[in-house]
Amino acid sequence: MAGCENKSLKDKVGDIIHQGVVGFSLSMAYELGILEVLVLTDTPMTSQEVADAKQLKERYVRELLKSLSCANIVEVERVGDVYYYTIDKEKGSIFIGDSMPYLGFLASLSVRYEPMMKCIKKDGPYGLPYNETLTSMMTVNQVSSARSSIEISIMLDNVPGLKEKLETGINVIELGSGMGSLISRMAQLFPASNFTASEYSSLNLEKGREALSSLNLTNLTMIQLDALNIPEDMYGKYDFAMTNDVIHDLPDPQRGLEQIRRLLRPGCYYAMIEIGLEDDVIQNIKTPGADMVYTISAFHCVPQAYQDSNSVALGAGWGKGTAIRYSENAGYKVVSQHQHLDIFVVFVLQVI
Repeated sequence: MAGCENKSLKDKVGDIIHQGVVGFSLSMAYELGILEVLVLTDTPMTSQEVADAKQLKERYVRELLKSLSCANIVEVERVGDVYYYTIDKEKGSIFIGDSMPYLGFLASLSVRYEPMMKCIKKDGPYGLPYNETLTSMMTVNQVSSARSSIEISIMLDNVPGLKEKLETGINVIELGSGMGSLISRMAQLFPASNFTASEYSSLNLEKGREALSSLNLTNLTMIQLDALNIPEDMYGKYDFAMTNDVIHDLPDPQRGLEQIRRLLRPGCYYAMIEIGLEDDVIQNIKTPGADMVYTISAFHCVPQAYQDSNSVALGAGWGKGTAIRYSENAGYKVVSQHQHLDIFVVFVLQVI
C-alpha cells in the first residue's frame, strides 16, 4: 500500500488505464466460458481446443488468451510452434459458478459509455430509461452464493424471532429480486413459509421467472411490482420483507421505503441490504473497493434513479447515515446494522 501511495499521479493513472483495458479481456473470457474450460480441463489446451469447447472463433480466443497470459492470469507454454494454455485448478476456482459475478459489470459499463455521455451533458436526458437500465444489469448484479449465505445468516441471527417464524410458516416478500438468487435460497431452507419475489418491468419478470422455474419451488412465486406504487390490496399482507441493493436505485427512495412499510404488518421486520460506505467521501478514500462502487454508481445507479429533475438519485455511495435517516423518516425503527464483506450492510428495520 505504501508503494502505491508513493507513486506519481501519472503512474497511478497509467495503472488504472492498464488494469481497466486488461479487465475487458478478463470479463469477456469469463462470460464466454473460456476460463471455465481451462480450469476444468486436466491437460493444457491449445486456443483451437478452447474455442471448439465453447463454439467460438479461434482467432479471437487466441488473442484473449495471449492478453491474459501476459497478465499472469493464464499460464502458457510452447511446444514447438504450438502454444498450450492452463489455469491452476485451485486458484482458478474463482472463475467457476457465481463466485465472481462482478466481472460482468465491465461489459455493462462499456454498453453505457455513449448513452452516459449524453446524460451528463446539460441539455441531454437526465438518466437512462428505467426498464432498459434494470434489464441490462440484471444478469450481472446477482448475489453470489457466498454473499447470500452470509446475509441469510445475518438475518436469521439478528431479526428477532425470524428463524422460528420461518420454520412455522409466514409470508415473505423481496422487492427487486432480479434472478431471485437470495429469496430462492430462503425458500429452499424454509418450505413451510410462502415467498414472493418481485420485479418492476415485464422483461425482468420474464427473466426472473425463467431463472426460478428450474428450481420447482412450490412455496415461491414471482410477481410484477412497482416499489413506488404498492397496490392497496397488498397492504399488511407480509410478515417480513427484503431488498438487496434496491433503495438507492429508486427515483424516490423515501417513498419507496414508505411503500414497503405498507406491505408489512405493525411490528414486523424489514431487512434492507445496501452498500455500506460512509456519508463522507473523504472517509471512504481508504476503503477497499470504494472507487469501484462510485464508478458503478455513476454508470448504473445514478442514471437508473435520475429519471427527471425531481429525482433524488442517491447513488450507491449514499452512506450508512443517510440510509438510517431515510429509514427513520419512513416510519421504521433501526434495530441494528451488520457490515459484512467490507462494503455491504444489512439494516434490520422494524415497522413502528
